[in-house]
Amino acid sequence: MLTRRLRIRNLNRLVESYDELVARVTGAETEDDVLLQRVAFRAQVGTQRSKGGGMTDTEVAEYVKEVLDVGRGKKWRQQEVGTRVWNLLEELQAQQKHVIGKTTYNTLAGFMKHSRNVTAARSLYRSMLHKGIPPTMETFVSIFSVARNAIDLYAANEFLTELNNEGLKPNDEILASLLALNVKGRKKAKAWKIYNIMKREKVSMTGAVHDGLLSLAESKEEVRKILRLKEADGVGVTMHSCVAVVRRLVDLQQYRDCLDVYTEQFEGLPGIGVPAELLIVHANLGNRDEVTKLFARLSDPPSVAVFAAQIHALAVLQPPDWRLLTRSYYNTALASGMTSGPSLYAAYLQTLDPTVADEVFSQIPNRHMKANITILKALRSVHDRAGNTSRSEQVADEIDMLLKRRGWAE
Repeated sequence: MLTRRLRIRNLNRLVESYDELVARVTGAETEDDVLLQRVAFRAQVGTQRSKGGGMTDTEVAEYVKEVLDVGRGKKWRQQEVGTRVWNLLEELQAQQKHVIGKTTYNTLAGFMKHSRNVTAARSLYRSMLHKGIPPTMETFVSIFSVARNAIDLYAANEFLTELNNEGLKPNDEILASLLALNVKGRKKAKAWKIYNIMKREKVSMTGAVHDGLLSLAESKEEVRKILRLKEADGVGVTMHSCVAVVRRLVDLQQYRDCLDVYTEQFEGLPGIGVPAELLIVHANLGNRDEVTKLFARLSDPPSVAVFAAQIHALAVLQPPDWRLLTRSYYNTALASGMTSGPSLYAAYLQTLDPTVADEVFSQIPNRHMKANITILKALRSVHDRAGNTSRSEQVADEIDMLLKRRGWAE
């Protein structure tokens, strides 16, 4: 009887300690959250008692799924996922009685792929090597996903070196991640090199591959070439393709060419609508009547891209009270909860005087956003126009630091 009571007491202590673990690892706050995981843990405790020791690798992996599945249901932010995965691994290792092998590590890596925490992904990979567990292709797919989520080309190249050291070749998913990252980093030559590898390896192409290449095109002739390649690869033209083309030619300020390509390649096709950036095209071409029509056509339903394009068009045409109108559109977008679009902030910043632009820029972290390249370039252009050389150079330094941190700098 005494032995049975001791066992029950020890079991309750295990469950209580698990509740503390739940609070640290998953951020569980309600009794229901803890109860769900306690049920799972009781099953594992039963297994441990029957075996008289810790959990096997497979049992640990199942336990990891139980803990992290519940936590993921709480909608963790991407950065948090990686940290919590790593914390859970450390908790399990500290107990020094469980078998933590390939199955557990790959289960942890599978959850890590939803993260953008490169540091945690790197730590997980190195821990795996330290344990003498050879990483699999599944492992690399997961850590490449982290680099892609973080838009970190430096980390992706580091993981590619590790992949090669293991005698493995990038699979379809990894090649797609590498191409997407090189597109983001504006590494045109490397992006095309990866595309050619994908062609040679007969990788099944998705529209995202060609749309990425379209975003690097330098002219309407190159756009036409990529669209022909897309057709040859058996991928149809989509609205994403249309938006990629229009945005790229707008960035290059090739407004007439942009309108020509849209008219000949996209207009009137099934499933192809009107990209918001056509507002910017018509505004820069002085087509006020078209701008008026598009303002009405694109306003329902509104989106970040539409608000940004409307602000940009107003700044180009400068009708009466245009500054008041741009502020009104900007505030309406924020009031509608559209706080995550860098194009919105970039468009609005460029309508402001330097002092006000700096003030709005300082408020961006309060919107749960980080200043990215698009926003920083917009701020720099404001100070360039005003002749504020020192402030412009300061912003340029911030851009360079961000490029280097992500591995985008040459």
